[in-house]
Amino acid sequence: MPKLSTRSIKIIKTCNLYLCFLVLGMSVALCPANTVRFKNLVNTDMAHIAFIYTARSTGYLIGSLAGRQVYNLS
Repeated sequence: MPKLSTRSIKIIKTCNLYLCFLVLGMSVALCPANTVRFKNLVNTDMAHIAFIYTARSTGYLIGSLAGRQVYNLS
């Protein structure tokens, strides 16, 4: 495997971050629009559906902490 230059590594990291924020924005935009439909689909109340937002925020926190470790290693 060929060695990558420092410039190439920085470009790859930048593109990776842009892609992550694009996917993050798409997931944030889709969730509120489909909440009522999802509630009706699984036949539950809004309190249980609201757990999705808590789980998503916890996932962001854990992902941010893990991502920090990954980027500090390289």
